[in-house]
Amino acid sequence: MQSVLLIDDSLETALDFGRNVNRPVFLFGDYAWNKRVDTDDPGTFDDKSALESGKERWKDDAISFGSEDKIWRVRNWDEVIQRLKVKGKGA
Repeated sequence: MQSVLLIDDSLETALDFGRNVNRPVFLFGDYAWNKRVDTDDPGTFDDKSALESGKERWKDDAISFGSEDKIWRVRNWDEVIQRLKVKGKGA
């Protein structure tokens, strides 16, 4: 059976796929919107930032992953390719 790998920039999608579906995920990018779980509060990222007077809340609230989560953050496509090459060699 072949393994399925998801590459996505949504933290919520990565958490669902990695933790609930139990499949590997590359969380793409070092973006403000994927450093913390978004709440169900209405409004865009910019709206929420404005309500907090521009506080860069994602800097204080970065999520961390355990090995059981099967989620790895990748910063760019070069890093995706490098990780896939290493994984292909049995690492």
